[in-house]
Amino acid sequence: MVKYSISMAAARLNAGLTQGELAEKLNLSKQTIINWEAGNSFPDPAHFIAFCKICKVPADLILFESHK
Repeated sequence: MVKYSISMAAARLNAGLTQGELAEKLNLSKQTIINWEAGNSFPDPAHFIAFCKICKVPADLILFESHK
């Protein structure tokens, strides 16, 4: 069985949200979203759960990549 994954950016775009709109919904800065999507930082568990609910994507489909 093949397992598919998507990036946080792809999940956000599929939800029809800009980085700014997602940041507002999560009560975070746009720069925080930029850093998550770039792999420079990662959401804490509470924000990750909220992200998944907002973007309507199962948590196990999100791919995390560090670019450091």
